Amino acid sequence: MSEIILTIKNQHIAESGTPPKIDTIGKRVSYFQNQFGEQWFFVSCDSSQTGVLTGGEVEWTEHSISWDKLLPEFSLDAAETFWLYGCIYALFRKEQPEIQARIDEAEKQRAKAVDQRGRKDIGGKA
Repeated sequence: MSEIILTIKNQHIAESGTPPKIDTIGKRVSYFQNQFGEQWFFVSCDSSQTGVLTGGEVEWTEHSISWDKLLPEFSLDAAETFWLYGCIYALFRKEQPEIQARIDEAEKQRAKAVDQRGRKDIGGKA
């Protein structure tokens, strides 16, 4: 079967950049749109256990996701975060405590990095 089952129109303004053309062959694709119309895609490959997160809010920049780098450098809102967690669980298919521990550690590292960037922006030093 080669029927189209989903067509998604870009809801972002032109300044968000050109949305990606997503190759779905051999990949799993997850789509999320929040209450403001902000769109996100997570495209993953089971064989390599890697994924790419992209969205209009980040000008369609691709952010790699792997076991060593579970989360992007930027923050997501609560609904977006829970959606991404679901994508991560589906990609790695490990026991819940193992994935949750890894996510918790990644969240701590991201918060620390954001805090350091904020201090640089404010005072010029880390």
